Amino acid sequence: MALFTSIGAALGVTIAGSAFWGGMAVVGTTAATVAATTASVISTAQGVQQQQYNEDLANAQAEQETLNASAAQKRADQEAIARTNDAKEQAGLERERNLRIKAQMRASAGMQGMEQSSGSDLLFKIHQAQNMELNALELRRQGQMESDQIRYQGLLNRFDHTTQASQYKSQATMFKMQAGSELTSGLGNTASTLASGASSFSSILKTKS
Repeated sequence: MALFTSIGAALGVTIAGSAFWGGMAVVGTTAATVAATTASVISTAQGVQQQQYNEDLANAQAEQETLNASAAQKRADQEAIARTNDAKEQAGLERERNLRIKAQMRASAGMQGMEQSSGSDLLFKIHQAQNMELNALELRRQGQMESDQIRYQGLLNRFDHTTQASQYKSQATMFKMQAGSELTSGLGNTASTLASGASSFSSILKTKS
C-alpha cells in the first residue's frame, strides 16, 4: 500500500508539473515515467502472485502427501490384521479337518479289529498326527509372514509419501522466498524508475527557469 501511495504522490507531482509548464519535454518525461512505473508495478505484482500461487500449490500437495502417508499405513495395518486372522482361521479349519481324519482312522481301525496303540500302526498314527499339526502351523507361519510383508510395504509407502510431503514443503518455502525476492526487486525497480523520472523532471524545471 505504501508503494502505491508513493507512486501516486510522485506521479501527482510530475503530472502537476506538466500541467503547470505545459511544455512538450515535461509531458514526454511524465508520460515515460508513468508508463515505466506502471509496467514495473504490474510486472512485480504478477511475479509475486505467481510465486504465491506456487507456494499455495506446494503446500496443498504436501498436505495431500501427508494424508496419503497416514492412509497407506492404516490400509497396510488393516490388511495385515485381516491376513493374520485369515491364517488363524485356516489353521483352525486344518486342525478340525485333522481331528475328523483321526476319528475316521480310529473308527476304521476298530472295525478291522486292529490294535490302535501298538506296533507299526501306532508309529504311523503318531507320524500322521505330527504332519497334520505341522500343516496347521505352516498355515499360521505363512499367514504371519505375509502379514509382516504387508506391514513392511505399508511402512515403505508411508516413507515415500512422507518424503514427498517434505519435498513439497521445501518447494513451498522456496516459492515464499522467491515471492519476497520478487517484491524487493520490484520495489527497487519502481523506486529507480521514479527517481530517474524525478531527476529528468528536475532538470527540465531548471532549464525552464
